Amino acid sequence: MIATKIGERPLTEPIIPYSKIALTPSFHRATREKHFLAHDEVPKVYLAVVGHGTVGGALLDQIVSQREELKQRKGVDLVVFAVANSRRTLFSKRGIGASWREEVATAERSADSVREIIHYAKWEQLQHLIFIDNTSSAEIANRYTELVRAGFHLVSSNKLSNAQPIQGYRALRETLELYHKSYRYETNVGAGLPLIDYLQLLHLSGDKITSIRGLFSGSLGFIFNALSEGKPFGKVLREAVASGFTEPDPRIDLSGVDVARKVLILARELDLPFNLEQVEVENLVPRSLQNASLEEMWAALPDFEAHISALTAVKRGEVVRYVGTLQMPDGDKPARLQCGLQRLPANHILAQVPGADSCFEIYTENYGSLPIVIRGAGAGATVTAQGVFGDILRTAEVLFN
Repeated sequence: MIATKIGERPLTEPIIPYSKIALTPSFHRATREKHFLAHDEVPKVYLAVVGHGTVGGALLDQIVSQREELKQRKGVDLVVFAVANSRRTLFSKRGIGASWREEVATAERSADSVREIIHYAKWEQLQHLIFIDNTSSAEIANRYTELVRAGFHLVSSNKLSNAQPIQGYRALRETLELYHKSYRYETNVGAGLPLIDYLQLLHLSGDKITSIRGLFSGSLGFIFNALSEGKPFGKVLREAVASGFTEPDPRIDLSGVDVARKVLILARELDLPFNLEQVEVENLVPRSLQNASLEEMWAALPDFEAHISALTAVKRGEVVRYVGTLQMPDGDKPARLQCGLQRLPANHILAQVPGADSCFEIYTENYGSLPIVIRGAGAGATVTAQGVFGDILRTAEVLFN
């Protein structure tokens, strides 16, 4: 899967020469490790992981715990040579171990982790490089072109690159093709579910996809499942925030913009040249609270609850879900991308998805009125990390074939 400018920063930012980069003491210590490395016949893939929160931390633990098994079973050694956050970068040519959290916490501060990672890889003459982005940072996503030019393949759970303006999206793909690098992002939609890979397979096989409809947001799924059980919105919202199902400011989830990005990503997989502003989005946050402070929002929770109650009123035998829809062009009808509330029969497949799970219906010409259904855990650190791990292994497999 190959698949980039985020925000307003150009992708064509010049790369500072490696010799101009100021390196931290930990970098110099790490480079000396090469003198003590034993020869190993197992091919090595060198990984730089940026972001080690819930998803990134779970991913690093999975890689560390399975490294020896993968050497035996897959004949490949996954070496995490760099771990970075917004403040610090840890380097180790041998690869990090189980104590990586403590080591990152004591690593020297990093002024520019991406440039230091690029320079370290060049200094050590590392090959078979993969950069893994587990952040939600526009600044990191905006560096993908620079990383590709420096020899890195890309794996990312960060959606921002794939939802940026179409010119930048295309520019990255052109760079990937020019440098013969890959970009995998299965977890951008559906976390660990194999949605994007399967969608690409259908598209490449020639089966014409006519529409996609689904539950794209685990956080909104959790909220509306609870509301269907009769729980009050205020209580549900506080529980969702406390449990980590939503962002600390739940308006980010309730605005629908995350669902809109995911719908857009699928549309672009099907060669629709849409931009984010072309997605029809139903924002569930009252206008009066959209620009209020977080404290003001919580203080106005009774008004927020009344607003949601009015939006979610249903007849007997119905439920409300926040649904993303992608309608492909049909004759004179143009393509249409939407996300918003839909009233569904209680026995509808989308109405029966529990908790924070995801479900997607894919309609194609060959399958007719019977949709292909992909359903399962669509949120959570462990399943998302497993999906990223899968993208890493698929990339590594291609490197040696």
